[in-house]
Parts: sequence; C-alpha cells; structure tokens
Amino acid sequence: MGFKVPTKRLVFDDPELAGLEIYTRGVKIGQMRQIASLADFGENMPSDEDLAPVFRALAGAIHSWNLDDDDGDPITPSVAAVADLPFEMIMHIMNALMATISVAPPLQQPSPDGSASLAASIPMEVLSESLSS
Repeated sequence: MGFKVPTKRLVFDDPELAGLEIYTRGVKIGQMRQIASLADFGENMPSDEDLAPVFRALAGAIHSWNLDDDDGDPITPSVAAVADLPFEMIMHIMNALMATISVAPPLQQPSPDGSASLAASIPMEVLSESLSS
C-alpha cells in the first residue's frame, strides 16, 4: 500500500465561521498560483474571466466541507458552489488554505549539553592605555 497525501483541516479565525469544517487535499503549485493571484488584483475588482481559474483551483483543493444551503441540504464542493459563496468567505478560505502550506522555520537548537558557556566565566579587565592603542 502506497502513501496518500493527507488532507488538512482549515482553521478560521473569524467567529462567524465557527463550526465550518473544510478539509483540503494536497494543493498543487499551479493551483496555489491561481488562488494567490486573487491578491494581485488589489482594489480592482477582477472580472468573471479572471476569477474562473481561481474558483477552479479553490474547488479542486477542497476535499470536503460541511457547508449546507439555506434549506439545510449539503452543498457538494464544486466550482459553481465556490463561485456562489460570499466574497468574504472565499477570502477566509483562501487565507486559511495559504496558512496550511506555510512552513515554519526550524527552531533554534539549544546548547547540546545544557551547560553554560565557559566564555561567560572568564574574568575580563579593561586594558590599560598603553595596551589598548
């Protein structure tokens, strides 16, 4: 049996999204570029043509979610479903997705033996005028 890319659960900071569970599969670099491209538009509203690849990439990254419609019926993750979400929710999903692929730098390694440096215990004196020049 081979290795399968694990799914990751997105975490949202916004209390309005409490209870929303979205699991993503491994995001390919092309998908990530498409998703990140939405930030490149700045304050200019992108056209539907510009957004289509972003929605495709975002929908392709979603493995599952617990999103229901107004009648309480489950919404299947799809390009159309993503395109129908409120813009703020799409931005929250994108930010949470970006956070899952961030790689933290390694932690600073502590002293290997746990003892204090010997340099700190060496007495130091100010050099005399004749030696310091």
